[in-house]
Amino acid sequence: MSPAAPKPQRPKPGTFDRIRAADDEHRKPADPLGKQALFSGIEQPPSLGSAAVDCEKCGRRTVVSLTQLLKLSATGFHAPLPGRGHRAWLKCPACGERSWMQVTVGH
Repeated sequence: MSPAAPKPQRPKPGTFDRIRAADDEHRKPADPLGKQALFSGIEQPPSLGSAAVDCEKCGRRTVVSLTQLLKLSATGFHAPLPGRGHRAWLKCPACGERSWMQVTVGH
């Protein structure tokens, strides 16, 4: 008589033993631009109805609404320079100091 094959054990009720482990061949490949793109340092252009202000003093990029940009620009000086973009002498929303800013308006 040959030995009988062992019976597969049934999982106990209320345990996670009945949940199968993911097989490598059924696993989807990782999305290289998924979560990494959300938390990367890549500068995104400002969205429609906003503007990005890059400060030379503190080096930060702040996205502001167009109405907030208008308030910041009320006492500022604008100098559109060829090849350097729209430059403005504004008070930085991040550090509070006045300096030359690079202003990028969202499309």
